[in-house]
Amino acid sequence: MTAAVYRDGFRVYGRGMAMTALFAVLTAALAAVSAYAFASGTAAPHLVVGAASGAVALWLASLSRAAFRRRK
Repeated sequence: MTAAVYRDGFRVYGRGMAMTALFAVLTAALAAVSAYAFASGTAAPHLVVGAASGAVALWLASLSRAAFRRRK
């Protein structure tokens, strides 16, 4: 059996930064969905989707910020 492919440094630093980047990309995507939903109309479905995606985007932004601060 061969040794692990990744060095020990990647295991500690790389995975955390990858999760931070993933949370940041998801935050940006959900913020875009929220902005598009609010811009497309004032009907109830638009407001519900906009509010829900905005709330999830804020939550993911806080997770991304906490993961980034922990890794510094």
